[in-house]
Amino acid sequence: MLLTRIYLATGNNYSQPATPMSDAVVALDLATGKVVWSRQVLRDVYNSACASTPKGTSCPDGSGPDYDFGAPVMLVRTPEGRDLVIAGQKAGIVYAFDPDRQGEIVWQTRARWWPTGWCW
Repeated sequence: MLLTRIYLATGNNYSQPATPMSDAVVALDLATGKVVWSRQVLRDVYNSACASTPKGTSCPDGSGPDYDFGAPVMLVRTPEGRDLVIAGQKAGIVYAFDPDRQGEIVWQTRARWWPTGWCW
């Protein structure tokens, strides 16, 4: 497998508005560092400092749900020879992205559901 890209997952924004590459999986060109593609799965704005009172001026309206990606992605090859980028959100949802099709979502599944609605 010849690697010419770096794959990474991003977190949520801490203030409004959510940017296009928050809560996303991103492919970067290894030689130039330029974005090849990005796939956002949620527009999440969350700031844990805003849970206390009084709230600061930078606190987002409607904060949450804090379901960003909290771990590195994995590049895997299926038994059929297909490459996939696997990433899991704090919500317990795992996604498979096709790195050769601009990060198209191939499948998603709920790996775990916590009573609070999130898991780390």
